[in-house]
Amino acid sequence: MTPWLTYPPDLQRAEVLDRPNRFVLSIRLGDGTCSRAHLADPGRLSELGRRGWTLLVQGPWPAPRLPWRAVAAQVGQEWVSLRPTDANLLGRRLLADGWIPGLGTGRIRSEVSMGHERFDLSWEAGARRALIEVKSASLVLDGVALFPDAVSDRASRHLERLMELAREGHEPHVLFVAQRGSARVFRPAESIDPCFAATLRRAIAAGLRVQAWAFRVTHEGVGDPRAIPVEADPS
Repeated sequence: MTPWLTYPPDLQRAEVLDRPNRFVLSIRLGDGTCSRAHLADPGRLSELGRRGWTLLVQGPWPAPRLPWRAVAAQVGQEWVSLRPTDANLLGRRLLADGWIPGLGTGRIRSEVSMGHERFDLSWEAGARRALIEVKSASLVLDGVALFPDAVSDRASRHLERLMELAREGHEPHVLFVAQRGSARVFRPAESIDPCFAATLRRAIAAGLRVQAWAFRVTHEGVGDPRAIPVEADPS
């Protein structure tokens, strides 16, 4: 695999001892040293539990920061990214390299403010304007990538705002990015956030363009992009 996003070469393995809060992991390094790591993914990660994960961590950093940063976790036979912001970098690469149907060569910007909301990407070519929101679908159960993994009023609000802007001439897009090679299909997490699922279906009916992508994660980084089907209908 040729990584689209390369990890640092000095990552170390660690075991998770506990997760005292959403952003902190208590860990034990390979030499037996106990320490703490910052977890950038604030989701529930319920399929990983509270302890026993095998991690790839980067560091150490000097105080006052947490000494280590969690990069990826091992789930069964695969590695799973714990850096949801990497989804934005992968989404930009998909857009820039022409992987998004209908959006070819154009001007790309990141973190674009539109009123009170900010969107991950914008694309312009001539008179055409598109807004692209990227969502990290880190929860994968039995090959199904799900979003969100906790109730997200913000995600529903983004969809509503996208549709408002579509009526003003912007082309609305959402990319769901699963940094887990086992993802085979994407669905909104109906049982977790029924409001988001319903909002997504309304937005699709109104013209929202939705795609989902799965990436494989290894010690070297993230790559092997693969489009996966989107199944928004609860049936």
